[in-house]
Amino acid sequence: MDEKIGLIAGSGQFPMLFSKTAVKKGFSVYTAAYINEADQALAQLTEKIQWLHLGQVKRLIKFFKQNDVNRAVMLGAVRKTRLFTDVKPDMKAISIIAGMRHTNDDAIMRAFADSLEKEGIKIEPSTFLLPELLATKGVWTNRKPSRSEKKDIAMGFSIARAIGRLDIGQSVVVGGGSILAVEAIDGTDATIERGGALGKGEAVLVKVCKPNQDFRFDVPSVGMKTIEIMSHSNVGAIAIEADRTVVFDRAEMIRAANEKNISIICVGPEVTIREFVTIHRGTEPGGGITEVGENSFLMNYTHIAHDCHVGKMVVLANNSTLAGHITIGDNAVVGGLAAIHQFVRIGDFAFVGGKSAVVKDVPPYVIAAGDRAVLRGLNRVGLKRYGFSDQALSALKKTYRILFRYGLTLNEAIERVQAEVEMVPEVETFIGFIKASSRGVTR
Repeated sequence: MDEKIGLIAGSGQFPMLFSKTAVKKGFSVYTAAYINEADQALAQLTEKIQWLHLGQVKRLIKFFKQNDVNRAVMLGAVRKTRLFTDVKPDMKAISIIAGMRHTNDDAIMRAFADSLEKEGIKIEPSTFLLPELLATKGVWTNRKPSRSEKKDIAMGFSIARAIGRLDIGQSVVVGGGSILAVEAIDGTDATIERGGALGKGEAVLVKVCKPNQDFRFDVPSVGMKTIEIMSHSNVGAIAIEADRTVVFDRAEMIRAANEKNISIICVGPEVTIREFVTIHRGTEPGGGITEVGENSFLMNYTHIAHDCHVGKMVVLANNSTLAGHITIGDNAVVGGLAAIHQFVRIGDFAFVGGKSAVVKDVPPYVIAAGDRAVLRGLNRVGLKRYGFSDQALSALKKTYRILFRYGLTLNEAIERVQAEVEMVPEVETFIGFIKASSRGVTR
């Protein structure tokens, strides 16, 4: 194999590990490395290296194109505090930022990655070539978390996912049922130190993916340094997510944790099922499976009938009822006391209002509500919380207006969307859902 791969490198060992692995597997590595972040030793592990300041996007694209690189990975950290002191944005970077409504971490990284892909440079997932670095489920250490630590870990997962949804950070430190520290711009290490100082020996660290994590960048990571800082800060346990966390130096990390009596637990995908929830098993005519996706939340008295397929990170509020053979997409929300008719499909990121009666398919990205539900608009607040790009939001707004506000038949509207709207993946999903509907679409 003599294939080229680009590496956009920040700090830490991840870029070094990737480069060594890529070379062993026959790739030629072309590295765009950030000054004052990336390791100087990368120069010895790559075919060519270009040192850049943060913000020099045009120069980065030119470097890859000159070397015929059409695939790349984004690895390593960039200290967020440098974003205020050591950035030299070129016109390309300024145009990306100027076109954004929100400039939180994920929005900036996603816009940057999308900009590269428009230039013909596909950004691969962070674990491309290194899937073995992903965490596996189980208790890794000799010491299991204590009963009180388990309670704090459960609380920590709930809070960490909430701050992740707001794109604040990935980590929290919890002790004695209280939130001691929340990760902000100072990063995980500083969060451990702040929380440990308040916990006084009774604290746990929880680190999770953001609910809408883009695995091309900023995947949570832990390693030996994490254990060292926890030890110095008197934080006694760490909980991470299986298949969603990158682990460096795993054997050394476990050995050090055992020496320091620190517990490491890696939690697999879970579903929260509250009191008096009923879930019926699948039937042979319906395929034999009723399923609920990972990290979904089923509140009190929720009912899921036979042969339903509920996606990932779905919320079913109190007393919501699903009849048989219903499909609900990822990240959808069904309000309390809502009732969904048999064979109805609810799209990704849709929001069904409380006490609604839904008898037709609800497209992705929208709000539907009412007795015999009707569409109320695009789920703008939800989409913003999940980090949808301004480009995607703009395209979805145009698509929604054409489909449901111009008085056209759906076939006429779809043709007009395809002619007038930028066909970003979200719009393609929107249109594809409507085309596949057999019950008819809520309007």
